[in-house]
Amino acid sequence: PTHNAPVSPSIQEQNGTSPLSVENSDEIWMSRLREIQGAILISSLLQIVLGFSGLLGLVLKYIGPLAIAPTINL
Repeated sequence: PTHNAPVSPSIQEQNGTSPLSVENSDEIWMSRLREIQGAILISSLLQIVLGFSGLLGLVLKYIGPLAIAPTINL
């Protein structure tokens, strides 16, 4: 045959019991870390925009300590 299927190494050759290779497992947690990093970046940019625009002063009239405490706990 002209095309042979790739042969996957046995578990003993991989030196582990997981079917995932080290590169794939690293990519999984690194992609999750990138998603969290992006969410933190967007939320911090939103806080900067609210601070510089002065909208935070208007919003603080309606938000008190009783509304902030449960929000922080979430």
